[in-house]
Amino acid sequence: MATHRILVLDDDMDTCLNLRDVLQVMGDYQVDIAPDGASALYLLNSVHSYCAAIFGLKLPQLDWIQFYAAAMRSGSAVPTILVSAYTNGDTQKRAYDAGLFRVISKPVSMDQLLLSLIAAIETADKN
Repeated sequence: MATHRILVLDDDMDTCLNLRDVLQVMGDYQVDIAPDGASALYLLNSVHSYCAAIFGLKLPQLDWIQFYAAAMRSGSAVPTILVSAYTNGDTQKRAYDAGLFRVISKPVSMDQLLLSLIAAIETADKN
């Protein structure tokens, strides 16, 4: 049985499904997928057992900053990893200023993503 519950959201469902499959093979993870920011926020507020979230920059319904700000206001924010091809200096600064755990540029190195995820889970476990 998976011990670490991860929320994955991206506007590309194939990306979500591939990431879920890789994470489930490589670790002890239960992965839930949300197709948009509103669905992800609903899951964060109703499930309450996520260790971390991984999401893309461009989200339908709520963009990443609106999504994360709403999660923070509701008290359901978890260590969050932003994965995007659009991670310029301004985006990274905004992400870290907002409180995101890590920003990773595409194309994603699975080693880098897994190390970031492990660090995020360790941070969640301390809280």
